[in-house]
Amino acid sequence: MYVNGKQIGCDYSNVKELLEKMNLDFEKVVVEVNKEIISKSQYDKKKIFDKDSIEIIGFIGGG
Repeated sequence: MYVNGKQIGCDYSNVKELLEKMNLDFEKVVVEVNKEIISKSQYDKKKIFDKDSIEIIGFIGGG
């Protein structure tokens, strides 16, 4: 699978597991799988596969 344009191994069954392994805060990211934005409530239900293209966009606060 590709995450943010880089090929990685597909050792994850769903979006939630991928984010946990990457140590990302679910509340501070938006995830797109194959150009479809995934609702946070669906992270544990959305299966991911070897040929998927995933984009993870993080929010950064500032002042």
